[in-house]
Amino acid sequence: MRLVKLPETLDERTGHRTKAVIEARKENTPKIAPGRLRPPTWLDEVGKKEWRKIIRLSKDAGIFTSLDVNALGHYCQSFSRLIAVYDEYRKAQEKTPGTSIIIVRGYINPLIKEMQQEEDQCRKWGSILGLDPVSRARIGNARAKKQLSDPMEDLLNDVTEYVNKDSDV
Repeated sequence: MRLVKLPETLDERTGHRTKAVIEARKENTPKIAPGRLRPPTWLDEVGKKEWRKIIRLSKDAGIFTSLDVNALGHYCQSFSRLIAVYDEYRKAQEKTPGTSIIIVRGYINPLIKEMQQEEDQCRKWGSILGLDPVSRARIGNARAKKQLSDPMEDLLNDVTEYVNKDSDV
Protein backbone atom coordinates (compact mmCIF):
# COMPACT_ATOMS: atom_id res chain seq x y z
CA MET A 1 0.00 0.00 0.00
CA ARG A 2 1.37 3.39 -1.01
CA LEU A 3 1.29 6.22 1.50
CA VAL A 4 0.55 9.73 0.26
CA LYS A 5 1.61 12.81 2.18
CA LEU A 6 -1.42 14.96 2.92
CA PRO A 7 -1.13 18.75 2.71
CA GLU A 8 -0.58 20.44 6.05
CA THR A 9 -2.47 23.65 5.29
CA LEU A 10 -5.30 24.71 3.03
CA ASP A 11 -2.84 26.67 0.89
CA GLU A 12 -1.02 23.46 0.01
CA ARG A 13 -4.21 21.82 -1.29
CA THR A 14 -4.07 22.76 -4.92
CA GLY A 15 -6.62 20.43 -6.49
CA HIS A 16 -7.21 21.55 -10.07
CA ARG A 17 -6.09 25.13 -9.56
CA THR A 18 -3.62 26.77 -11.87
CA LYS A 19 -0.47 28.46 -10.63
CA ALA A 20 -2.06 31.84 -11.42
CA VAL A 21 -5.01 31.08 -9.16
CA ILE A 22 -2.73 29.91 -6.35
CA GLU A 23 -0.57 33.04 -6.64
CA ALA A 24 -3.64 35.30 -6.74
CA ARG A 25 -4.93 33.70 -3.54
CA LYS A 26 -1.62 34.26 -1.80
CA GLU A 27 -1.54 37.91 -2.89
CA ASN A 28 -5.14 38.54 -1.88
CA THR A 29 -5.03 37.26 1.66
CA PRO A 30 -6.06 40.11 3.95
CA LYS A 31 -3.33 41.91 5.82
CA ILE A 32 -3.65 43.12 9.40
CA ALA A 33 -3.95 46.85 9.91
CA PRO A 34 -0.91 48.55 11.39
CA GLY A 35 -1.21 49.11 15.09
CA ARG A 36 -2.70 47.07 17.85
CA LEU A 37 -6.32 45.96 17.81
CA ARG A 38 -7.81 46.52 21.25
CA PRO A 39 -10.85 44.68 22.60
CA PRO A 40 -14.06 46.68 23.05
CA THR A 41 -14.66 47.98 26.56
CA TRP A 42 -18.00 46.18 26.84
CA LEU A 43 -16.40 42.72 26.78
CA ASP A 44 -16.04 40.84 30.07
CA GLU A 45 -12.80 39.15 31.13
CA VAL A 46 -13.50 35.85 29.36
CA GLY A 47 -14.35 37.71 26.16
CA LYS A 48 -11.20 39.83 26.38
CA LYS A 49 -9.10 36.73 26.96
CA GLU A 50 -10.61 35.09 23.85
CA TRP A 51 -10.04 38.34 21.91
CA ARG A 52 -6.35 38.40 22.79
CA LYS A 53 -5.98 34.71 21.94
CA ILE A 54 -7.56 35.12 18.49
CA ILE A 55 -5.56 38.26 17.68
CA ARG A 56 -2.32 36.59 18.79
CA LEU A 57 -2.97 33.42 16.76
CA SER A 58 -4.15 35.26 13.64
CA LYS A 59 -1.53 38.01 13.59
CA ASP A 60 0.70 36.16 11.11
CA ALA A 61 -2.26 35.28 8.88
CA GLY A 62 -3.37 38.90 8.75
CA ILE A 63 -7.06 38.08 8.88
CA PHE A 64 -8.32 41.03 10.94
CA THR A 65 -8.30 44.75 10.35
CA SER A 66 -9.64 47.62 12.41
CA LEU A 67 -12.94 47.23 10.54
CA ASP A 68 -13.48 43.83 12.16
CA VAL A 69 -13.42 45.06 15.76
CA ASN A 70 -17.19 44.94 16.34
CA ALA A 71 -17.70 41.60 14.61
CA LEU A 72 -14.85 40.03 16.56
CA GLY A 73 -16.26 41.61 19.71
CA HIS A 74 -19.63 39.96 19.07
CA TYR A 75 -17.92 36.61 18.53
CA CYS A 76 -16.00 36.97 21.80
CA GLN A 77 -19.16 38.02 23.64
CA SER A 78 -21.02 34.94 22.36
CA PHE A 79 -18.06 32.78 23.33
CA SER A 80 -18.06 34.28 26.83
CA ARG A 81 -21.80 33.67 27.23
CA LEU A 82 -21.36 30.09 26.00
CA ILE A 83 -18.67 29.43 28.61
CA ALA A 84 -20.90 30.94 31.33
CA VAL A 85 -23.85 28.72 30.32
CA TYR A 86 -21.61 25.63 30.23
CA ASP A 87 -20.40 26.43 33.75
CA GLU A 88 -23.97 26.90 34.98
CA TYR A 89 -24.98 23.60 33.37
CA ARG A 90 -22.05 21.78 35.00
CA LYS A 91 -23.00 23.20 38.41
CA ALA A 92 -26.59 22.02 37.92
CA GLN A 93 -25.32 18.55 37.00
CA GLU A 94 -23.16 18.42 40.13
CA LYS A 95 -26.20 19.18 42.31
CA THR A 96 -28.11 16.22 40.87
CA PRO A 97 -25.54 13.47 40.15
CA GLY A 98 -26.69 10.43 38.24
CA THR A 99 -29.73 12.10 36.71
CA SER A 100 -30.26 13.69 33.35
CA ILE A 101 -31.06 17.38 33.43
CA ILE A 102 -31.57 17.70 29.69
CA ILE A 103 -35.32 17.43 30.18
CA VAL A 104 -36.82 19.29 33.11
CA ARG A 105 -40.50 18.71 33.95
CA GLY A 106 -41.22 17.46 30.43
CA TYR A 107 -39.50 20.37 28.67
CA ILE A 108 -36.02 20.82 27.28
CA ASN A 109 -33.80 22.49 29.85
CA PRO A 110 -33.52 26.24 29.13
CA LEU A 111 -29.75 25.98 29.65
CA ILE A 112 -29.54 23.51 26.76
CA LYS A 113 -31.49 25.89 24.52
CA GLU A 114 -29.26 28.80 25.52
CA MET A 115 -26.14 26.72 24.84
CA GLN A 116 -27.45 25.88 21.37
CA GLN A 117 -28.20 29.55 20.66
CA GLU A 118 -24.75 30.70 21.77
CA GLU A 119 -23.07 27.90 19.82
CA ASP A 120 -24.98 29.01 16.73
CA GLN A 121 -23.91 32.62 17.31
CA CYS A 122 -20.27 31.60 17.73
CA ARG A 123 -20.46 29.50 14.58
CA LYS A 124 -22.08 32.36 12.62
CA TRP A 125 -19.62 35.05 13.74
CA GLY A 126 -16.69 32.66 13.34
CA SER A 127 -17.71 31.94 9.77
CA ILE A 128 -18.12 35.64 9.00
CA LEU A 129 -14.69 36.40 10.46
CA GLY A 130 -12.94 33.52 8.72
CA LEU A 131 -12.13 31.58 11.87
CA ASP A 132 -12.83 28.20 10.27
CA PRO A 133 -10.99 26.64 7.31
CA VAL A 134 -13.98 26.69 4.98
CA SER A 135 -14.66 30.40 5.37
CA ARG A 136 -10.95 31.25 5.02
CA ALA A 137 -10.83 29.30 1.77
CA ARG A 138 -14.02 31.04 0.61
CA ILE A 139 -12.50 34.47 1.32
CA GLY A 140 -9.32 33.65 -0.60
CA ASN A 141 -11.28 32.15 -3.49
CA ALA A 142 -13.56 35.20 -3.82
CA ARG A 143 -10.59 37.56 -3.92
CA ALA A 144 -8.78 35.41 -6.45
CA LYS A 145 -11.83 35.43 -8.74
CA LYS A 146 -11.91 39.23 -8.70
CA GLN A 147 -8.27 39.42 -9.79
CA LEU A 148 -8.19 36.75 -12.47
CA SER A 149 -9.70 37.56 -15.82
CA ASP A 150 -11.15 34.96 -18.12
CA PRO A 151 -9.71 35.18 -21.67
CA MET A 152 -13.09 34.33 -23.20
CA GLU A 153 -14.77 37.06 -21.17
CA ASP A 154 -12.12 39.55 -22.30
CA LEU A 155 -12.69 38.57 -25.94
CA LEU A 156 -16.47 38.97 -25.61
CA ASN A 157 -16.05 42.36 -23.93
CA ASP A 158 -13.76 43.50 -26.75
CA VAL A 159 -16.29 42.35 -29.37
CA THR A 160 -19.12 44.10 -27.52
CA GLU A 161 -17.13 47.33 -27.34
CA TYR A 162 -16.29 47.07 -31.05
CA VAL A 163 -19.94 46.48 -32.02
CA ASN A 164 -21.15 49.31 -29.81
CA LYS A 165 -18.52 51.67 -31.23
CA ASP A 166 -19.60 50.86 -34.82
CA SER A 167 -23.29 51.35 -34.01
CA ASP A 168 -22.66 54.79 -32.47
CA VAL A 169 -21.19 56.16 -35.73
